[in-house]
Amino acid sequence: AIPNGNSGAGLYSQYEPYYYHLTYNNSLLSTYGYAYNWKALTNNSTTLDVNAQGICPDGWHVPDTTEWAILRDYTGDHYACGGNNASVAKALADVSRWNTSTENCSPGAYANNNNLTGFTAVPSGGHFENTFHVGQVAYFWSRTVFYTHNTTPYYSYALVYKISYDSPNISKYSYHYDRAFPVRCLRDE
Repeated sequence: AIPNGNSGAGLYSQYEPYYYHLTYNNSLLSTYGYAYNWKALTNNSTTLDVNAQGICPDGWHVPDTTEWAILRDYTGDHYACGGNNASVAKALADVSRWNTSTENCSPGAYANNNNLTGFTAVPSGGHFENTFHVGQVAYFWSRTVFYTHNTTPYYSYALVYKISYDSPNISKYSYHYDRAFPVRCLRDE
């Protein structure tokens, strides 16, 4: 079993697998779920190239950047906000729990118009040195490695997708393996 990393040795670990409770409030666990560091996401591997399943159940896998691009492009073609194919965050975001924003087409603006796709991205944040950003962002791991350092995992990065309460776009970032984010598993074809 993967240990809880919210305290002690699990804080910011890139060497051992850990999961993190993003709100420290058990009553919110069913809403926001857990975040996982890279070692937990990959089942203690350094890469998901061979084992794309990672932490996902049998018959499912961690999506790569190509699969995230397919989701973004499909959403842009069918559910874009304001006629801009890049404005897809609102169509992927849950209808509640987002901080309020005045940015047009962002999840935080008129949130009752969110989630046209049924994807239901919840703003659970991520694990950043005990800062979680709940209500502000939804992060999701991809299995795509951005950079792997041969001797120091801390300097290794993977790509993460971000939906922010105040932006109409879904963004892609690289983060260290010691950070922890939720994962959205994709059913195998």
